[in-house]
Amino acid sequence: MATMFPVKIPDWILDDELRRAEIKVYEALEAMLDDEYRVFYSREWLRIKPDGEDQDGECDFVVAHPAQGILFIEVKGGEIRVDGDRWESTDRHGITYEGQDPVRQAKKSKYALLDKLRARGFDRRITLQVGVIFPDAPVPEGLGDIRPNMPRAIFADRYQMESLGSWVRERLGDDDDGDTGGDVNTDLGVDGIQHLEDMFAKPIHFRPSLQPYLGDDMMKIETVTREQFHILQGLDSNHRVAIPGAAGTGKTYLAMEKTLRLAEAGKRVLLICFNSPLSVRLGQAMREHENIHACSFHSFWVNAEQRVAREENREARDFMTLCDEEVTRVLLENIGKPEFPGFDAVIVDEGQDFHGEWLEALELTLKGGPDDSMYVFYDDNQAVLERDMHYIKTKLQCFEFRLTTNLRNTRKIFSQVNQYYLSHLGGPVSHAPGSPEGCPIEWLSCENHRALLVRIRERIETLVRKDGISRDKIVVLFETNEEIDAVLPKRRLQGQPVRTADSLGGNGFVVDTIRRFKGLESQVVLLILTKPDVAHQRALLYTGMSRAQARLEVLGPAAVLDKIRSSQH
Repeated sequence: MATMFPVKIPDWILDDELRRAEIKVYEALEAMLDDEYRVFYSREWLRIKPDGEDQDGECDFVVAHPAQGILFIEVKGGEIRVDGDRWESTDRHGITYEGQDPVRQAKKSKYALLDKLRARGFDRRITLQVGVIFPDAPVPEGLGDIRPNMPRAIFADRYQMESLGSWVRERLGDDDDGDTGGDVNTDLGVDGIQHLEDMFAKPIHFRPSLQPYLGDDMMKIETVTREQFHILQGLDSNHRVAIPGAAGTGKTYLAMEKTLRLAEAGKRVLLICFNSPLSVRLGQAMREHENIHACSFHSFWVNAEQRVAREENREARDFMTLCDEEVTRVLLENIGKPEFPGFDAVIVDEGQDFHGEWLEALELTLKGGPDDSMYVFYDDNQAVLERDMHYIKTKLQCFEFRLTTNLRNTRKIFSQVNQYYLSHLGGPVSHAPGSPEGCPIEWLSCENHRALLVRIRERIETLVRKDGISRDKIVVLFETNEEIDAVLPKRRLQGQPVRTADSLGGNGFVVDTIRRFKGLESQVVLLILTKPDVAHQRALLYTGMSRAQARLEVLGPAAVLDKIRSSQH
């Protein structure tokens, strides 16, 4: 059987009464030619003439054989009548249709295809023939040539439908109208067949870049995020507030906005978090406000210790050598000194990362005025450091306002992240009305560190060069620093040194651990998960996946990815 394009006639053609004759020819050619033949049905073409004019057309059938050449066939169904240059066909219902000269049509297609082949660099001299098939009507016996330019041999009538394969082979064996430009006829060849398949049948995927889609998604995310600022107005009368919320519910945005509003009211504000990368971003955002001190807990402790050590003319103690209880004791000593400047408000972001005693000490940094404020934003589902949140929930005398709407992530990402969210801890969470649907999550299997490196490079190359995503909108997150060293021993991507999340500026991509990226977000996240037990690390999966705002790609061994996707949390 011949190789047919399309493989199956579409239903809409099968249902078309006017295509009945073409369907008969399709079925006959498929059955009567062997698999070396390629048969292209209903092929349209367009070419630009030398004078710049468009010329278009359609060939009912293009039949090609690597050794015999190409035959261009036009089909005329029903009863046929030729009067001068006028061609008419009448169907079985008695309806008459005026059509074009089929021989002229076939020749136009032949020369158009010849131009297309030459444009592709295929310039061998090959056999190109034309033919016309009347599947319903016989050619009158003894007629001879229909016209001087229309020899009888180029026509097949209803009586030849039973041997149509022989007629095709005979037509391709003739040399009466074979032409193209070379000195000697040569085979079409396998490469010629490939050219035809590429022109007429090769699937082409016009893949749009991601940037327009992600840009639209980000605009919607920013809109619904800003709409949440009205919450703060309702909390103005409360000076001790705990604000729990799942990842992506806007805790950091609200913490920053509350800080700015207090500072604009003349208050001296401490905006503090645990993670160094998040503190760098907060500090960058607040750098123009003198009465805002934005920092990590570690840097706050170190600054307080160094200030007091200078006043007391002693050596400062090292935070990293002390246990948690000693850290708390030293901080309480230092903030109790007269020289320690107090605050009118303390805003804590990612409060689940703090020991209760640390939060209690931070509350003591308040000056003690009637309007002193302390706001603690936290997510008990994101407690990857496994801190005790007893202080937030019981000791801190405060009003609680729970955030229940996801603002950060597209719906596709939120749906995945929500599988790892424990609603009995934080209450139900829903996506914001108007939030974007977003792209599906990509799961990319890589069986070893080398394969991971190759795939990361490929994905970044595609995201930056083809999809138009800016380098600073892409983050690569690993489970541990040891995994980063194993996959990226030189710490370089696309010819640039990578940078950590707390590095501002530079052209390198941000590559860091999930834990260090807590509290931050990125338009695109490549999440690298390789350890067999990661499927059971609910908090880590929840935190890592929720960092992606608009595009999430998860890379790792197939067995690990399958286990993550099949796990029920």
